Amino acid sequence: MRIENLLIAVATVFLVASCAKPTAESETKKWEAMTKTLEMLGAKYPTFKAALQVVKSESAAQWESALKVTGDEQKIEAMQAANTSAYPSFVRDLDNIEDAMEKLKDRCSESTKGGDNSDRESLRNARNDAQRSLSEVGYLLKSRAVNTPVEASALTEEAVKKIANATSRIEKVLRRISDKERKKKAEQKAAEDKSKSEEKAKEEAKNPIKCSYCGTMNNHDALKCSSCGAPVEK
Repeated sequence: MRIENLLIAVATVFLVASCAKPTAESETKKWEAMTKTLEMLGAKYPTFKAALQVVKSESAAQWESALKVTGDEQKIEAMQAANTSAYPSFVRDLDNIEDAMEKLKDRCSESTKGGDNSDRESLRNARNDAQRSLSEVGYLLKSRAVNTPVEASALTEEAVKKIANATSRIEKVLRRISDKERKKKAEQKAAEDKSKSEEKAKEEAKNPIKCSYCGTMNNHDALKCSSCGAPVEK
């Protein structure tokens, strides 16, 4: 199984377990899932191994202490605390950042219609900025070694911010282009509807007119009835 697929499976187990009322069994499943997550992230991001090992060791110590607690509620609370310590902010960032990067890549390759020269130039610049951000984040995550959770948190926060800002910029341009295209289509439709309405009115104006006095049908441009001579009411 690919690492990505295994991470998804682990995250799914974690999510399902977190939705139900916590029990010793559910917290144990969480712990097993989190342990696998830490292992997978260590394999995926070797430069974070030292920081991940610190988290793993500290949370493992908490887990072992939790297992020794006798009261059910107290034990579950201690197990929850151990699981929380196994998933600090930088681990969460590492666990989610690939999805955020893929989303940004999708935005970069998203086709668009409409927009003026200024919009297209803005979109090119936003895409270039996004590509630079992706490269910079790739370097941060794969090339800069971190040894402590504090260092890891600072690095992942920087990486997440870069991706979020780049995504926000490109989505802003895409929204502006999309809004303009919708407005243009609405204006075109309104113009078409108006033209059709005017054509219909012209056609209806050509219909024969019935004399209100004798009932004879007269041409649309007649001023007097061809039969009785009465004025034609239009």
